[in-house]
Amino acid sequence: MSRSVGVALSVSILAISVVGGDGSPGSRDYALPEQLCGVAIQQDVFAPLFPAGSELEIERSFTDFETNFVGRRCVVDVDGEQVIWAKTSGFEPADVIGAEGLPVSLDDATAVPGDYRAMVWPGVAIAQAPCEIPEITDSLTVALRVEYPRDDEESERVLAELIQPFMAGALAMVPCGE
Repeated sequence: MSRSVGVALSVSILAISVVGGDGSPGSRDYALPEQLCGVAIQQDVFAPLFPAGSELEIERSFTDFETNFVGRRCVVDVDGEQVIWAKTSGFEPADVIGAEGLPVSLDDATAVPGDYRAMVWPGVAIAQAPCEIPEITDSLTVALRVEYPRDDEESERVLAELIQPFMAGALAMVPCGE
């Protein structure tokens, strides 16, 4: 092997070890949570949402709320940076986008096939399902905003795989039909 090839190989190995899989510097030095916001989903599905860092803090999870509570919130930080935000509500997706200031438009959404009406954008996913709670709501909407993965295509791919089971888990926590 020539000296220049050896140096290039060494530099490539160093770059791979210093940069996380999502393009962020460093490595993930904390354990992934067993669930995402209290929703049981396979870790390999939600792992790309968690960047390199050393300290994970789950400020709030869907499971922190009373069983009969429709509105739930989840906030996850890594090294003091909010990396995941999620919310359930009885509002329409357009109303959630406006009220929460999500940087997306329904016109630009990519539809996600499955049991629920679901859509994704880079960094954002929203799903809606029928959920009859007399005098409160007739549907449940879940919104998810993430900072990682940073690549737009990868973000949409990960969120498209995640949003249907995430909606199912959130829906199971709310007393629809009661």
